[in-house]
Amino acid sequence: MPKDEVLTHPLFLNFGGMASLGPEQIEAEARAILWRRIERLGWFPGLSEEERAERIAQDVELYWPTMVHEAAHSLLDKLEDGGIIQP
Repeated sequence: MPKDEVLTHPLFLNFGGMASLGPEQIEAEARAILWRRIERLGWFPGLSEEERAERIAQDVELYWPTMVHEAAHSLLDKLEDGGIIQP
């Protein structure tokens, strides 16, 4: 799905009881994606696990907005596949 269609996708809107995604879900997914990516790439070698986790947390806090489009696509894919259960 093209990025310009993500926020207008029907699953983002709540028409007729259709599932919807909120900004909190998108932010949480963006943070999780970025955290996993930083861990996988091995940033901050030589630090203790605690220090490394603190540095990753700082970067995630600063840069999670860069992952919003990827997070939205990920959540849409999960919704379309029935992987997210809405209340």
